[in-house]
Amino acid sequence: MSEAITRFKELCSPIWNLYSVRSLLYWDQQVLMPGGGASARADQIAALEKVCHGMLTDPHFKSTLEEAEEAAGEDIDRRYLRSARRAYDLAAKLPSRLVEERARATALAVEAWVEAKKTNSFAHFLPHLRRVFDLTREVAEHKGYAQHPYDALIDEYEPGMTTAKIDALFGGILPSLVQLVQAIAASPPLPRRILQQAFPFQGQHEFSRYLLESIGFDFERGRLDQSAHPFCSSSTSSDVRMTDRLDEWLVTMSIFGSLHEGGHGLYEQGSPREWNSTPLAGGCSLGIHESQSRMWENFVGRSLPFWKAHFPKMRSLFPEQLWGYSPEDMYRAVNYVEPSFIRVEADEVTYTLHVVMRYELERDMITRALDPADLPQAWNEKMQKTLGITPPNDSLGCLQDIHWSDGLIGYFPTYSIGNVVAAQLWRKIRTDLPDLDRQTEAGNHAPLLGWLRHNLHRYASSVSPEEALFEATGGEELDHRPFVDYLWDKFSKLNEIQRP
Repeated sequence: MSEAITRFKELCSPIWNLYSVRSLLYWDQQVLMPGGGASARADQIAALEKVCHGMLTDPHFKSTLEEAEEAAGEDIDRRYLRSARRAYDLAAKLPSRLVEERARATALAVEAWVEAKKTNSFAHFLPHLRRVFDLTREVAEHKGYAQHPYDALIDEYEPGMTTAKIDALFGGILPSLVQLVQAIAASPPLPRRILQQAFPFQGQHEFSRYLLESIGFDFERGRLDQSAHPFCSSSTSSDVRMTDRLDEWLVTMSIFGSLHEGGHGLYEQGSPREWNSTPLAGGCSLGIHESQSRMWENFVGRSLPFWKAHFPKMRSLFPEQLWGYSPEDMYRAVNYVEPSFIRVEADEVTYTLHVVMRYELERDMITRALDPADLPQAWNEKMQKTLGITPPNDSLGCLQDIHWSDGLIGYFPTYSIGNVVAAQLWRKIRTDLPDLDRQTEAGNHAPLLGWLRHNLHRYASSVSPEEALFEATGGEELDHRPFVDYLWDKFSKLNEIQRP
């Protein structure tokens, strides 16, 4: 390794260590911090963001990066420098004042959102929502864009993605998805009485932890807690923290919430430890990250082999509730398709419709086509048009997601990108692991995790999302068709319908 690259890595280390500290502050705010700490925490996060931004945009950082780029020889060094260059280029476009203001505004907005959701008070959240979108528009203008201001935002989460590409992706998925929803609605509904009863919290938490351990999550390097909105936060691959939510009358919330966040957690734990607190650590994009969460939640967690393996454990925790039921009963119940209010509880088929409407709403708020004050009405109208239902209140409507309060504007499309990528990976996995169903039914998830570790996780952020997909699938680009085929194949069999 050249002396120039060594100097640059020494310069990067404290910056990325501070980013790790930021992750811990965020987790603490969502899980442990008392409500009275919101204002002080906002100041703390803003100060930390200002320090990190200043270190990253310092002229010395830029000159040392340029020297390292000239000296780079090994491929891994070039990848390290490419990731650092992207971080620098994005940061250099933003004034320090804006970074600090946005960090403080989002920290306060998150606490306002928690209270607004709890009390069903959109008016309480509105000033914070307006402030976050005002600052985010300013971010987009500083970053610059070729065609649409939303391009500058989605690129932060999915490098290289644009509004036009998202529109094309959704345009390819939605017609078939609408046909599938209509066909299922016209067929006899799957039985789900097994889920329409109360499941005590203690058993839910124990079952979630059991499932996470079963799929390979290492609790020596991670933990599971509860929060208002499920999330996964990683300071390093040795400290991965997840949350889920519990509802006595909705046991699937904890089951699939923990599997979803577990997918994120496995990806983070698969990042090489020697890359901790460097530009190479963690996932390469949110779309690739979501492919892992959606795969474990749905492709694995809603499969019959999975329930044949794990239903006995669930029945041992809830003997009264599950007496007389079988894994097949559970499989049919967790694949019941019906329009619902809450995105994170939506079935596989209608989930993408939730994502599309959020994408359209945040895109319109960025361009000022929609005023934040009109969000509740716009939300309800889109929900009625898209899913045929209208939320009875804002807590079940426009206040249900944390993303806008946290400034994660441009994030929502990555959920659907994740579904598409997961389907492409799944098709390759089924070819490479022809015995997967038998292994899953035996409760052995090690072969699947091993495949993901070797073909995706070990590359962490050293590759672009396009490179990650290309390498893992053996040469494919983003393609919505395997996802559509997967849904039709699965649900046509479950609901005894024919694909047009």
